[in-house]
Amino acid sequence: AKAVALGEALQPAFKTYAQQIIDNMHAMVTGFKEDEHLRLISGGSDNHMVLVDVTGYGVNGRQVQDLLDEVDI
Repeated sequence: AKAVALGEALQPAFKTYAQQIIDNMHAMVTGFKEDEHLRLISGGSDNHMVLVDVTGYGVNGRQVQDLLDEVDI
């Protein structure tokens, strides 16, 4: 399984796919920063994850994570 994964990672299409993930996250972070009600913990993202402060919404991070998982985000 590792050999297959590494083989796929060497393909040009994988590099394109990985770059699109980063580009999508940058677009999301830009949108989050434009929303005055959202506060990013880290100020941005260099990968596929971003930390958003949800303390003012009456939920915790785990609850938000579970909700996002339910809608395939």
